Amino acid sequence: MRRFGSVMLTRNTLVALSLLALGTALSAQTPSYALCRASSFATAGGLSLAGGELLSAFPPEIVRGLGGARCACTLTGMRCVVQARPSASPTPIDFVLRRGDSVAGPATGAAGLLLAIPQQVPASAVEMAWLITAQFATPLEIGCSEFLAAGITIPAASAAVLSIYLQGAVNAGLLSHPASPSQVWDIPAGASAARRHAPMAALRVELLTDSSVLDFGAVSGGIPTQFGLGGVLPDTTRSGAASLGLALSITARAQTAIGAVVLVSRGFDPSPFTVPGIVDDCILLDRATMIPDTFALTRPSGVPLEFIASATNLLPAGLGLQFSFQAIVFGARYTATNALGVTLR
Repeated sequence: MRRFGSVMLTRNTLVALSLLALGTALSAQTPSYALCRASSFATAGGLSLAGGELLSAFPPEIVRGLGGARCACTLTGMRCVVQARPSASPTPIDFVLRRGDSVAGPATGAAGLLLAIPQQVPASAVEMAWLITAQFATPLEIGCSEFLAAGITIPAASAAVLSIYLQGAVNAGLLSHPASPSQVWDIPAGASAARRHAPMAALRVELLTDSSVLDFGAVSGGIPTQFGLGGVLPDTTRSGAASLGLALSITARAQTAIGAVVLVSRGFDPSPFTVPGIVDDCILLDRATMIPDTFALTRPSGVPLEFIASATNLLPAGLGLQFSFQAIVFGARYTATNALGVTLR
């Protein structure tokens, strides 16, 4: 069944979690960030049979400082959930990472390309979904406040339909605000500009790091907490028993983490700073509006902590206010996570 140029996922969809890594396989605790960790569709965006690139954006209004260490940021890999129609032979694709901006989207051509890694989707006699992971041979340097878009190339089709898609979800599936802009972009083969694909919200694309990651999620009674887009753009228009709460989770880097302190401010600082002698990593929050009250997180690495319960009506709707969060993880030494912008609409 197709909807908005997408393949709707059903209970009959066969899913295989296959780690196809370049180099050492990544553990389950590898820090990563994604705006979508749930699937309701498989989509090729608005691409035609000529194919092109399908990308999920990571705009600096939402996330900054991924892979940060001493005010420099790097990524160590990426991971995608790729859906493939039956094929007698492996299908070649590329993992793609581009720079750009939040208005025009990913920059096209060689100038906007940060990375392209050849991959293969395995052959299968039935339709399958594959979790494909690429670990970069060397960490990739990125700007700590840079717009990023990551995804895959979708090959041109020789049949009547495309053979490769990415899984993703719409706003409702991620518990994000109905008016939240789509973070899905496509670049048709040979096009000079990217296009935003409005029916979708975000794709199952993760950016991997070797630094601790802070993640926010939306909490709704009876529905699993949706980290990513639902956490940073929660649907605050809900009310009563259906109102949302917020949760956070910190995945610690390769050290024994004792706990963390989460900081909050009213925005990002245009000039990130360090705290010499305490934290060498950059603090990305606006120091002028830093709220002195912080809260400590002592949950194990990767275990969510619900700090605003659902159905309590504590998330005001329609204000358009943005708050920025960042955590300081303490263990063998103090390190900073990425920062997230959470907008109440």
